[in-house]
Amino acid sequence: MGIDYKLKARKTASSDKGRSQDGHLKASVTTGVVNETLSFTLDQKIDLIDNHLDGLMFLADLLRNDDGTYRAFKSLKHVRRALIVMMVFRTYWVSEPDARTFWMDVFYGQGLLNNQPSYHLREFLINARTSSKHGYKESISDHEYMARITRAWNTFREKSGSPKSIYLKDKNIPELR
Repeated sequence: MGIDYKLKARKTASSDKGRSQDGHLKASVTTGVVNETLSFTLDQKIDLIDNHLDGLMFLADLLRNDDGTYRAFKSLKHVRRALIVMMVFRTYWVSEPDARTFWMDVFYGQGLLNNQPSYHLREFLINARTSSKHGYKESISDHEYMARITRAWNTFREKSGSPKSIYLKDKNIPELR
């Protein structure tokens, strides 16, 4: 990568910039997420980042423009949900090349046809966000998000089945294939 992020994180954490007034590590030095129910040491947090660095770099690549600049994640409102990002990582661990194609389609929708599972998932995510935000229907459960993403992914990978993901709340979430 060019820099030793472990060394940089440790230096920042040991400096005044990396600590709050009461001496605790600032969240931005670690993972960017504050979790008050769990307590990790700096080394544990750095190990967590280290163990997931490939997935984080993959996500960064999804956000990179052709000219090397980055798209603002805030502009991708339909995928700005922790559960969706988790599913990006899970599909990446199954197959990086397929995950790249699938999520580029879902994120940006360029050249999609309505017979593709990524098209239907993208439409679902966009409509789910706007309809629940404006109160047109009840909020969509995490179970439904995971089931629809998993079914779209599996259909994409198997290149068979209906591109539309039918959700049945009484069914278990299928395994990613």
